[in-house]
Amino acid sequence: MSRTLDGLKQHTKWVAELGCLQGCLRYLGIHCSDEWLYGATGHAFLMNIGASVCPSGPVTFRSDEMARTGEGLGYRFDTIRGTAWQDDLAETRRRAWQFVRTAIDDGNPCYCWELHIPDYYVINGYDGDDYLFNGVPPHPSGNRKPWNTLGESKIQIVDVRGVRKGEAASDAEVVKKGIAFALEFMEDGSPYRFDGYYAGVAAFDRWIEDVSSRKAMVVGVAYNAVVWHECRHHAVEFLREAATRVGKLDGAFEKTASHYETVSQNLSKLKTVFPFPPSKNFELTTDRVEISLAYLRNAREAERRAIDGLRKIAGQL
Repeated sequence: MSRTLDGLKQHTKWVAELGCLQGCLRYLGIHCSDEWLYGATGHAFLMNIGASVCPSGPVTFRSDEMARTGEGLGYRFDTIRGTAWQDDLAETRRRAWQFVRTAIDDGNPCYCWELHIPDYYVINGYDGDDYLFNGVPPHPSGNRKPWNTLGESKIQIVDVRGVRKGEAASDAEVVKKGIAFALEFMEDGSPYRFDGYYAGVAAFDRWIEDVSSRKAMVVGVAYNAVVWHECRHHAVEFLREAATRVGKLDGAFEKTASHYETVSQNLSKLKTVFPFPPSKNFELTTDRVEISLAYLRNAREAERRAIDGLRKIAGQL
């Protein structure tokens, strides 16, 4: 049997999961700006940095809870997930395959982890025993994958997510939930982060420490820069959009947005020092280290003020 959801496409984002989610929402007729999606899920305000500024940081956290936080936009979120060290992956694969086929048959889009590289891809159908998908980068042998091969990489995770229509919440509730999730994500011992990863100001501390000591991975610095710059760019626009929808809260939205704008500007400059992907002959020179540390320190101080602003907004909401 074969079934496809015509018109379902992944949007190109550095945060691939939100590119998938935005594509699913558009397919379902749920329209919101990118900044409203990033803010509603809390992702606009997140940062997740691992040892050596590993490129795993942007995808190694409980992003299912992040996606569920945005349900006030008018969708509901379901997931089938299993790991080789906790679950029977063969059984999880079977459950995921049945879940996806039922969702597609009902006209509901899905997305999935590592249909090609270690990131998320939109599932836009099935054909015989294969998932049909799209995303960036495309698979060299065609965008299809046998259902019983999920989780066969060294990461050994099966993670399939479905999106369907649901009841929307008020703008104030959307803003409140997105900010609340982000603040909880930053707390020590947060259930949304894994050991060895840092959030909030502590993430910048780790980033600065590893660049200064030259322990940072060049590809990790470059990748984290593009991802978290995208998030902070949307944080600025989300807060300004929130002020028009919810009320200015005595200027709290704009003050906080201005701090995130400083973070965004410095991460944008960092991207020019560490372009992604880095060239094969890229050298971590002393000049590159020093200028990068200046940008990161500027961003850290602005981030500190921005987080204080989020707490004030949360208190007023």
